[in-house]
Amino acid sequence: MRDVENKSLSPCIRIRNLTKHFGNSIAVKNISLDIYKNEFFAILGPSGCGKTTLLRLIAGLEIQETGEIYISDTDYSSSPPNVRPVNMVFQSYALFPHMTVRKNIEFGLKIDGLNKKTIKTKVLDVLNMVKMNDHIDKYPSQLSGGEKQRVALARAITKNPDVILLDEPLSALDANLRREMQIELSNLQKSLGITFVLVTHDQDEALSIASRIAVMNEGEIVEVSSPDEIYESPKDIFSAKFIGKINILEGEIKKIDDTFVYETIDFGHINIPTNKNNPNSFTIGIRPEKISVRKTCSSKQDDISVKGEIIEWNYYGNINYLIVKTSNNSDLYVHMQNKTKSSIKDLKKEPFIWLTFNVKDLMIIKKNTTQRT
Repeated sequence: MRDVENKSLSPCIRIRNLTKHFGNSIAVKNISLDIYKNEFFAILGPSGCGKTTLLRLIAGLEIQETGEIYISDTDYSSSPPNVRPVNMVFQSYALFPHMTVRKNIEFGLKIDGLNKKTIKTKVLDVLNMVKMNDHIDKYPSQLSGGEKQRVALARAITKNPDVILLDEPLSALDANLRREMQIELSNLQKSLGITFVLVTHDQDEALSIASRIAVMNEGEIVEVSSPDEIYESPKDIFSAKFIGKINILEGEIKKIDDTFVYETIDFGHINIPTNKNNPNSFTIGIRPEKISVRKTCSSKQDDISVKGEIIEWNYYGNINYLIVKTSNNSDLYVHMQNKTKSSIKDLKKEPFIWLTFNVKDLMIIKKNTTQRT
């Protein structure tokens, strides 16, 4: 996988060879990872992949069998949660139901022994940040899900930790509110300059707000990169399939002189641009939105076309999700933007259509990736 070390950036969290079992099951398998200061880092993966366990290990809520955890250059590998410079925001919010918003936020500050004036100032400042000043004397039962989430964030921020850990904090919100809170989270992280580490199974959420993403599967980190790199140029077949839809074009590799030729059933011979970074054994893929739907075959340079029949059509207002069966009986996913009102009607009249993509939009993905970071 891609080397994610960046010598110009200073790690806020350094994880080395971390392993954690639950009985006979391995939740985290020999993970090493650097998370930099002041970045919004996302840990993305399916249910049961170990992402929440990794977050809890950083927080000290679980203790690893092997490995080390450094936060701000201090070894916290075996330290209890209360001494680690991190605060965690849980999916369930974990607010005290018998306390008002004010008292929920004051609670930790009082334990730290701060005086009343300092506590009052901190509470008002942090509530202003999360736009909850008008709810200061309400109880959690009087708040919406989004408002509870803001209070949980305020409580985490007010103690000025080095790291905020977010365990799927937006999963209980409806779609519109989730998008709104994603923007607010991103803006809040930028304004505070605190390292945020988000655990999520939502690909769109990770892509939209993270500066870097670690994709996890079966206790291992598969790949770490920026959102655009991990979507447009994934280095691992699991990442390519997990993040968004992808069409894998089955075929065989042949090397003629210095050029790779990928022989496919549907698209014939595809010349792969020579690149020293190309793996020796690879497959190729194309994202559904990179495929154009046409009434006729394209003849532009570097374009590849195939004839097909639309067998499934799902309308989502601004976009259509199509499945097209090619002349060789393969199914391709296609995402077609509704650019004009007549585009759908015109296309539905056609018994067959042409699918076209440019060879430059193909993704070259290493097969049988075994190395993990």
